[in-house]
Amino acid sequence: MPGAAGPILITGATGFIGRALTRRLLRDGMRLVLVTRPSAARAVAAEVGPAATVHAAALEDADALRHVVGLVRPEVVYHLAALTDPARDVRNVDVALMTNLRATIALAEAALGVGVRVFVAAGTAEEYGRSDVPMHEDMPLRPLSPYSAAKAAASLWLKMMHDTFGLPAVVLRPFLCYGPGQAPPRLVPSAILHAIAGRDFPMTEGVQLRELTYVDDVVDGFVRAAATPAALGEAINLGSGVEHTVIDIVTEIYRRAGRGGRPLPGALPTRSNEMRRFAADGSKAVRLLGWRATTPLGDGLDRTIRWAEAEGDRPVPFVLRRARGGCP
Repeated sequence: MPGAAGPILITGATGFIGRALTRRLLRDGMRLVLVTRPSAARAVAAEVGPAATVHAAALEDADALRHVVGLVRPEVVYHLAALTDPARDVRNVDVALMTNLRATIALAEAALGVGVRVFVAAGTAEEYGRSDVPMHEDMPLRPLSPYSAAKAAASLWLKMMHDTFGLPAVVLRPFLCYGPGQAPPRLVPSAILHAIAGRDFPMTEGVQLRELTYVDDVVDGFVRAAATPAALGEAINLGSGVEHTVIDIVTEIYRRAGRGGRPLPGALPTRSNEMRRFAADGSKAVRLLGWRATTPLGDGLDRTIRWAEAEGDRPVPFVLRRARGGCP
């Protein structure tokens, strides 16, 4: 990352995007500090060795998060850790608030206190809820789940921290990212695991339009955001700009896997509240970051299929391990 001389702190480094970002920054020779949940810290430290420093802190423990930031005094903070359950269940409210909002507040306040150069937070496209398409950053946020409501509140909090207190923060909203390292129940890994096993894939009718964004492209957006002063105080969409129907995506996965089996559209009911179209207005990312997704869907699917075939269910290092869920 150009201009990053001090430590770079990453929360959520064992998550899907977090692992890909960690790999990228390690390749770039950056000095990394990874904040992981206490139950994972020892294993992660053993796997990364001297390449990065690992600190244990639960998202629910605001004091521990503040302590780590004060100890490390990072130049850059990437806050990707979150509860990524999008279920519309009122029982998720307390957990969503604790992990997705209060942790963000604690980290942001601590980062401001140590004079961080930039605080890059992972938002989610789900903050927009049922909005007009393509979704742009100036739209009202209309979250439809405790997860997306907490993320929307975190985005607004960071905007307030920037405008009122000068926190150099930027929020990035990836649109349906996929790639090596992702696991079910997300669409692409679920379909791939069925396809490489030669099994049929029960699904909805598949007429929904979706915009998939390859994980390495998303990571490039995160790296660019940290190096772009014009991005501070902004929320920015990261989307591929290309829409496909769900049935076309799954059919392409089966064609490229070539193991037999087939999609079974209509075998599952479509949720009554499911959006028929979900896509980003990506013009702000182009204008501020000079960022566009560059990986065609076919290339991204090929890489993801090859990864799934090679890894199977074998245990692998944390920087490659499959994570449940998808983009934050």
